[in-house]
Amino acid sequence: MLELSPSINAPIHHVMRLPRIKICGIMREVDALHAAAMGADMVGMVFAPSRRQVSSEVAARIVTCLSSLEQPPRTVGVFVNESEHVIYATASSVGLDIIQLSGDETPGQVGRIAQRFPVIKALRFPDDTTVNEALIVCEQHISSAPKGRIQLLIDTYQQGSYGGTGETANWSLAARLAERYSILLAGGLNPENVAKAVSSISPFGVDVSSGVERNGQKDGDLITGFIH
Repeated sequence: MLELSPSINAPIHHVMRLPRIKICGIMREVDALHAAAMGADMVGMVFAPSRRQVSSEVAARIVTCLSSLEQPPRTVGVFVNESEHVIYATASSVGLDIIQLSGDETPGQVGRIAQRFPVIKALRFPDDTTVNEALIVCEQHISSAPKGRIQLLIDTYQQGSYGGTGETANWSLAARLAERYSILLAGGLNPENVAKAVSSISPFGVDVSSGVERNGQKDGDLITGFIH
């Protein structure tokens, strides 16, 4: 089975390596290819209603253009409160490698989907969430599937929003969670603050969307700057 992380429950700050990089909200082949050329490990496409939403046809063309590369990044499909049937059908027709669940999916739903595809589960915690409360939620999701099938993503909490806000996440809480779990960090990252985020939190990886956009579109220079 395709695993996201060989040691998903290991304290990641003891591992000497560069963080994985996910460029999300890709809508054009040119942006996907540029992200791949700069060294992105994952390219994300949004299927949920949003200004970055892509059709299955567009996503399939992006996946096809990346598949011609010698070392293509993994392709991630982002879904929000979508039915399992639609997720499976879309993933199969497009050729996605990984499913990202960014809604209110329960650990049971996450676990079922992780039996068929590796899953990134986005979690967002209000500012008054305690570390213990957050750890309980993380454990519920991680334990719903075999080791290595679920990757946690810690994003910014904003009531009524499911990501892409451009607002910085709770780095203090994320750092505590990174001591226990392999996490991806999202929320308000950009070329100016990503190095500080990595040094402060030691995440398994980082995820960016609005932070590499200019005038509503992905910007090649910002993608390059972020990855560097």
